[in-house]
Amino acid sequence: MNNVVLDPVNIAVVAPTGAGKTALISTVCDFIKSKTNKADGFILEIEGKAAKELNTFKMKLRANLSAKNVKFDSATIDPTSECTHYDFSISLQNENLLIKQPFKILDIPGAFINDPYSHQNSSEYEMFIKHLDSSRILWVPIDAAVLMEAKTQDQITASELIRRVSNLEDFVKEWSDFAAKNNKTDYCNFVLLKSESYFSKDVLKKYNFCQKRFDESYKSIINKVKESNSEDKLSCVAVETIGCVRVNRSKWNTKAEEPSCDVDFDVLGTQQEIKGVDALLTDVMKVARANINEQIEIVKTTKTTEADDLHKLKDELITKYQEQIVRLAKNKTDLENKKNELQKDEKDLVNKNIWDKFKDFFNDNIKILRKEINVTKLHIQSIEQEIESLNSKIETISSMQEKATTALSIVETEIDAYNGLMEKLCSLTSENISSEYYRQL
Repeated sequence: MNNVVLDPVNIAVVAPTGAGKTALISTVCDFIKSKTNKADGFILEIEGKAAKELNTFKMKLRANLSAKNVKFDSATIDPTSECTHYDFSISLQNENLLIKQPFKILDIPGAFINDPYSHQNSSEYEMFIKHLDSSRILWVPIDAAVLMEAKTQDQITASELIRRVSNLEDFVKEWSDFAAKNNKTDYCNFVLLKSESYFSKDVLKKYNFCQKRFDESYKSIINKVKESNSEDKLSCVAVETIGCVRVNRSKWNTKAEEPSCDVDFDVLGTQQEIKGVDALLTDVMKVARANINEQIEIVKTTKTTEADDLHKLKDELITKYQEQIVRLAKNKTDLENKKNELQKDEKDLVNKNIWDKFKDFFNDNIKILRKEINVTKLHIQSIEQEIESLNSKIETISSMQEKATTALSIVETEIDAYNGLMEKLCSLTSENISSEYYRQL
């Protein structure tokens, strides 16, 4: 089987402390893991330190959600303190070919967004900026409770500060500016988390109000991205994470230098179906499909070129050795004619009646003729050996021709495999995503 691994695609996650970055990543990984099979084309890869930290986070989260009708205490979940990579891949496979598109998600400390100027000189912050600038996909997790529970103007102002909308605008703008340079379609997803109270079929009024509140709060960011790069695709996605919660009440402190909003959540449970992740992964699939399609076209072109080169080489070899065979056959014929003439001259001299009289003269000429005959014989032997060598080469060429024909057959089979893979790739559409959770901006 031919395995092709494409260059990794970076996914940046940008949000302040407590927005739910790690919870979102954990939910995405759990969703992909549940879909890991050849039919769906998903392969999950999380190793080493990243896997350990993700498992620790999930254990703490689930311990907090273990009992029914309990209150969720977010204080028990430690904020992310260092950058951590999480890797997964989307692969397409048939009997002869596997094309793998890796993705790299970088989870960052929310402090980078809360106060970027205090971390500008750290190596981890530099790593984050480098990852952000090279990302094809940007996820912006939003604490929907902090967005929605703000009722008064003071609370709305505090909500903007808590969600660091101004800082987010700078980071999203930088991402969009760099994305504009790669001449490809990039995707920015605003992901509403802790939003189960607002995104449900039985609370349509709240759902519409949440959409309106989001549009108002993030309008400047959306407009700047569209101004910077019209090719970027923006969307708003609501995701129910592995710890689904419902807002019970909120308590605001708007007078402090650092405003806060303490929200009490009722636990909805951890066993219900995760919703919204399929919509979030729609854009991931679009990037994978575009890259895999591009790679298939490259390989098909390469294989077609190889087939053309084999045809050309075969024709050149056949032409070259046929010309040599004709030339050597002509040389052999000429030498045999010369040999016959010399032998005739020798015979004529021997039969002359004046042999005795000119014995010495003819003896000298006969010796010369015999030498020439011997030289001609040697030439003929050399020509015969060369012809035998050419016959051997002709057999080798015939063998090479057969191998070239076999290689061409293999190339045609591989091209058929790529065409089959393209049909399979085109079948991976987003028709069945949770449309009520996905909205193109």
